[in-house]
Amino acid sequence: ICGGCNWQNMKYKSQLDFKQNEVINNLKRIGNIDLPKHEYILENENEYFYRNKMEFTFSNKRWITLEEIQSGATIEDRDACGFHVPGTFDKVINLNNCYLQQEPSNNIRLSVKKFADDNNLTYFDIRNHKGFLRNLLIRTSSTNDLMVLVQFFEDNKTNINLLMEHIKTSFPEITSLLYV
Repeated sequence: ICGGCNWQNMKYKSQLDFKQNEVINNLKRIGNIDLPKHEYILENENEYFYRNKMEFTFSNKRWITLEEIQSGATIEDRDACGFHVPGTFDKVINLNNCYLQQEPSNNIRLSVKKFADDNNLTYFDIRNHKGFLRNLLIRTSSTNDLMVLVQFFEDNKTNINLLMEHIKTSFPEITSLLYV
């Protein structure tokens, strides 16, 4: 339901077939392009942890699952750091583990979220355009360089410095740490 890996329920070969057909059909149907003979899509040697860039959204209105709703329990924690639920612009599914990017991606995201929660940093309200934390971008390279960029909505220097120092000291392997 997170939207990050829509086809993980299929065997990898079926995923490739589906993606190939989707690209060809879009070029023909939408682009009205008469395609020449084409090569088959190349397989990645890694079925998981293959993406070099991931962008996660902070939201104060996380996606509530059907199980949570049916439980009848009061839902206190509405904050999330994850992906937009497909078909919605304002609901974000909170991720505990993502199989798209290699570590330390999950560890960084979870550490930032825990630090934010422990220090009462506010998550972005997508509808009302307020809140402190907006996005977290993590990029890895084939040379083992690691870039982390945090996007803030509010210009609170004290809290920005607190979070950036936490990331810097918790993950010394980061080669480029930025914020906007």
